[in-house]
Amino acid sequence: MYVDGNVHCFSKVGEEIFDLTSEQFGDTKLTYTLEYPQDREFHLSNPDKKERYLYLVSKLKELLNR
Repeated sequence: MYVDGNVHCFSKVGEEIFDLTSEQFGDTKLTYTLEYPQDREFHLSNPDKKERYLYLVSKLKELLNR
């Protein structure tokens, strides 16, 4: 959760937190809670997010197939 109450997305694998976009908040301390768990389907229901996701997937596949 971001300090103003907005939700900031991150991943948790086991006990490890992965936040690939935390640098956008500078020195602001983020609190990583699973108060509002969200899944891929929730995020991909937004057409803009889905388009960006599919673009990233295609680029990753290109890199992996080299």
